[in-house]
Amino acid sequence: MAETETETTSGVVTVEKVRGRSTITRCFFKYPLKLILPKKVGSSQVDAVWIYALSYGGGIVSGDQISCKISVGDGCTASFTTQASTKVYKSVDSKCSEQVLE
Repeated sequence: MAETETETTSGVVTVEKVRGRSTITRCFFKYPLKLILPKKVGSSQVDAVWIYALSYGGGIVSGDQISCKISVGDGCTASFTTQASTKVYKSVDSKCSEQVLE
């Protein structure tokens, strides 16, 4: 990832096959985004990785700029979710907020 991209991106996740299993090979996140990557979610027979997105303010607050890029390789399975519905809070001083998932 280019230096300028780390300045504008809150999170990056790459899922690739490693020894025949879907594996997170890259994970980067910064405020206001936090990513949780649990090791054990379901049966060991299921080839899938789980990614939970959280925000420090309990939702999207005034002025938050969140941009997350997820790349899932051929033959891999990933579940990207949140722990609850994402709340969007009232803007203060007309500060715009934005959330982008690519």
